[in-house]
Amino acid sequence: MERERAFFGPYRLLKRVGGGGAGDVYLAEGSTQPGQPPTQVAIKIVRAAADNPMSQSLGRDVTRAAALNNKHIVPVHATAVEGGALGVVMAYAPGGSLADELRQSDLVPLPLAAAIVARIVSQLARALDAAHAVGMAHGDIKPSNIFVRTSSQGAPIATISDFGQAFLTPLAAARASAEQTDQGRWALDQLRFAAPEQLQGAISPATDQYALAAVAYYLLTGSHLFAGAAREAPGAIAHDPLTPPSRLNHSLDGEVDRILQRALAKGPEQRFPSILAFAEAFAEALGATLGVGASMQGVARSSPGSRSVARETSGRSSAALADLPADPPRPIRRWLILLASGAALAAILTCLLSWRLIGGGDSSLQLHGDIQRFLGPNSVATNTPADTSATDSNARAAEAQLTAALATAPLFTDPLTANTQGWKAQNPTSFFAGDGLHVSNQSAQQPTLLSAPKPSGALANAVVRVRVTIVKGAVDDLAGICFLNKLDSAGKPQFYCYLASGEGRYELWYYSVKPQAERWQFLTSGYAPALKTGVGQTNELAALTNMRDTSVTLFANGKYVGKSSLISGGPSAGGSGLLVLNVGAEAAFTQYAVYNAPQ
Repeated sequence: MERERAFFGPYRLLKRVGGGGAGDVYLAEGSTQPGQPPTQVAIKIVRAAADNPMSQSLGRDVTRAAALNNKHIVPVHATAVEGGALGVVMAYAPGGSLADELRQSDLVPLPLAAAIVARIVSQLARALDAAHAVGMAHGDIKPSNIFVRTSSQGAPIATISDFGQAFLTPLAAARASAEQTDQGRWALDQLRFAAPEQLQGAISPATDQYALAAVAYYLLTGSHLFAGAAREAPGAIAHDPLTPPSRLNHSLDGEVDRILQRALAKGPEQRFPSILAFAEAFAEALGATLGVGASMQGVARSSPGSRSVARETSGRSSAALADLPADPPRPIRRWLILLASGAALAAILTCLLSWRLIGGGDSSLQLHGDIQRFLGPNSVATNTPADTSATDSNARAAEAQLTAALATAPLFTDPLTANTQGWKAQNPTSFFAGDGLHVSNQSAQQPTLLSAPKPSGALANAVVRVRVTIVKGAVDDLAGICFLNKLDSAGKPQFYCYLASGEGRYELWYYSVKPQAERWQFLTSGYAPALKTGVGQTNELAALTNMRDTSVTLFANGKYVGKSSLISGGPSAGGSGLLVLNVGAEAAFTQYAVYNAPQ
């Protein structure tokens, strides 16, 4: 049925943007909350009638998934019934899904870098574990249901959509024989990531583990689990042995083979006991390949669902904050936790329209460029070793410059074991202890920033250095240093911040206050082998500013991490300080020092 330009409840359908076995997806425009201005959303209109048991089950699962308020689940605003059809109103992704991105092989060629795949698996495992903890399984995990979105705090994160569509797999198995038709091609795509038990309609958390492992296999090797025609797919899923991924990607080792073979076992009982156990083992195996630690450390050991659900629901209210821009040139970090309504459902239309509000959330997703941002520049794996001679030379020169600066007498130094220098520490967000100055973020509205006592006026060419240990929080929480802190002509703060997480990831941002709005501008990010991974690990961060070429050079544990240009028109001198980004995170800082940087 052609629906473009028609209304579906309070939403006007603009155009059809896709579809699959369950229904058609339309770009639509309307308000996700009463009294809010119109915004763009996506509406999936289910093909089966709203009173069909399949549609009713889908609606229930979508509502339950939305109630989890998990940042790794695509935000769903409402379900609706109009004219006998069920619609699911969700955030719109103008860049498309991971599958859409991968089809453009010149943009994101396979295989992906191992650290990108580990990050995607780790993040999706958290969302799926939260669903499993409340008795739900997804049942339809595949690249077309995976998106990379900008979180409420500005970081690129992997998200999963389309809960409630497990019924599609047995339907695809029944239609696999029609391989030369659209139905056959759809069936083949549907079955590529399906577990053997799904062919008979069975689904469990172990089914999601298999599908996530199948996606990881594809991203690491560029090959699907089986390469046959659609009619051969059911038999291959049930009986064919797995080709070890290391045969297809020689950068992988036997431990990666072992982990994926277990997660892709034919029998559900042969797989890992939980999806988090798989994700942790997978990250550790890839960490050994990369020479870094596990990116899931500390996550899998929490009780099922407790960590992921608790972190997502803290600091929420019934209103939604401003949506992300529809097509930002770069994802912009907002120091705001996404506010979403809870599980309460409100009926606001009657008669032919039955409307149930599920919650607020980001109405716009952004995919293009975010996959590359998982690692920063040069993040896509290749089979040809890169020429690193120029990079190595730059690194050596930068490290020599840092060594020269640290050999001079510091302008300001503080071991941070007691408040002898006049820090404005205030319990409960900051206090001194035997292991350093503890700074925590207990606000959902902004990060905690603690400015350092002024060493000798405003500094330009300088090195700011500190040791930071994330003592409480998750492996992806960020903490670090601020520099070039200065008030603008209107008395508003502006500064740069260099942050690191227990994932071995670093990020550099610039903050300023524009008329009527805050503005966070992303500069660079990536993974640094020099960073120690895991909650409880201590890393020494240093930022060297150079006003001659308006740049900052970043270091971790004395090793060169990267270099970035500073913002044109930004501060050229200023103070420094400490910053903890994520709500619920606490970091201990020691050995703070500021040096002149020789030019």
